[in-house]
Amino acid sequence: MNIAGIMSRIAAELALFAGAGFLLFAINDVLVDFIYFTRRLWRGLTVYTRYPRAFASYFVFRKDPGFRAILVPAWDESAVIAPMLMAMLDRLDYDNFRIFVGQYRNDPATAAAIASVDDPRVEPVVVDADGPTTKAAYGAALLWSQIWLAEALGAPLDTRLDPTLVTLLTINAWLLAWRIVMRAYFTASAYGTKEGLLSVPRMFIGNVIAVLAAARAISLHMGGGAKRWDKTDHMFPAELPQ
Repeated sequence: MNIAGIMSRIAAELALFAGAGFLLFAINDVLVDFIYFTRRLWRGLTVYTRYPRAFASYFVFRKDPGFRAILVPAWDESAVIAPMLMAMLDRLDYDNFRIFVGQYRNDPATAAAIASVDDPRVEPVVVDADGPTTKAAYGAALLWSQIWLAEALGAPLDTRLDPTLVTLLTINAWLLAWRIVMRAYFTASAYGTKEGLLSVPRMFIGNVIAVLAAARAISLHMGGGAKRWDKTDHMFPAELPQ
């Protein structure tokens, strides 16, 4: 078997492995949905016929909503952290809370910006480490298609898909459709029809970003350098919508 055939076989095995993995995750999602709808039906028939429904607004607007802790990690955010905190303090409609703002010991500009917000509800928390450190760790597996591989190697390959892989892809496609419907349904329930429809392209864009982030994480890891927070520049709007 030549190199093209070997790489084709490896790609096929990786595709089967990935398909099986996606299937397991999808089954997990379906089980969660099943539990949710079963519980919702059960409570509708047995609980809510005897007791009134409880809503989040009950806890927000009651006289004593309880203590709230808000955690804000910050690295190199001196340009936006102060106005963000002041806007948060102005907009929160109850007082029993604290905002714990994390800052690195080697980020004096952000520390000064946090200190400029003179409010006892803002608590700076100094991280005893030089930033930036790891924000998140991602794992990824990259698959090459047999056709692309054949073109790259200049060799013709048999591109017929394994029947098991075809079955996996078909099942995963239906489960993906179910996940998209559920995502749109729950988003629309909370934020309206428009946001529900927008959740569909956002899912695609989010996955593209995740793949690119995973590829970058792998390249940084393979390069042997320090695992550091990949900083994103933020801008706070001069005027906030009312």
